[in-house]
Amino acid sequence: MNNDRTLRDLKGIARGQLIGRYGVAIPAVLLIAAIQFVVILMSEGGSPAGSVSAYLLRYAISLIIDLLTGILFYGRAYFFLKAARCSAELSVKDVFTGFKSNMDKAIILQAPFTALAFLCTLPVVLMNLGLIPSPFVNFRFTLILMNLIQVVVILVADLYLGLSFYILADSPDMDALSALKESVRLMEGRKLKLAIMCLSLIPLMIGAAMGLMIGLLWFDAFFRTLMADFYLDAKGEELKIPGKDPSTTLRSAQDDM
Repeated sequence: MNNDRTLRDLKGIARGQLIGRYGVAIPAVLLIAAIQFVVILMSEGGSPAGSVSAYLLRYAISLIIDLLTGILFYGRAYFFLKAARCSAELSVKDVFTGFKSNMDKAIILQAPFTALAFLCTLPVVLMNLGLIPSPFVNFRFTLILMNLIQVVVILVADLYLGLSFYILADSPDMDALSALKESVRLMEGRKLKLAIMCLSLIPLMIGAAMGLMIGLLWFDAFFRTLMADFYLDAKGEELKIPGKDPSTTLRSAQDDM
């Protein structure tokens, strides 16, 4: 038996922690989304127009850019850990923390995800280069299939390594490999809980999408705060509940029975 809070509790706590903070959280996720959009445009490999060497160069650059996004993800984890802990000093500039410290560690944390993405897109690259010459292979179908496989593979990887950025942001002196190992350790017995949590948010995400950009930004802020709370709860830290007595943050096995 563990003392983890229920998913209902975690969601309620995350909502409470964001009250009065959307004026900072939404601009932060908007900034991150804008940077990611630019990164996607920059990393777009496109078709193998021109020479093979030019195409390979574009593909290599896209992988490097994907690695560098780890710096942004580190800053995002740092920001939402502060949000979950109800820090009075929460600031949009916190998302750039990774550019000031632990840049190399953040890139290493992103490396497993980039490697998996590389393996998933490799068949498409080989087809673009003509190394899989077959009249029976449909390029568009293969591209869609590989993208779907990539999404599934990354989601599975998140069930093991998804807490690593929060761990590093929380313990900046820790080395990257230790952060990855600690994520695997914390996720023992919690992978199903995280998967159920994410699946349970699908209706909320669909509803948020109806609010277009502002709805999606709200959902992203809520989800990232919820993930920060999931990490803090997994490591055994008392969660901050705004407006309630600190004693209510105490976790007990009896409460979960």
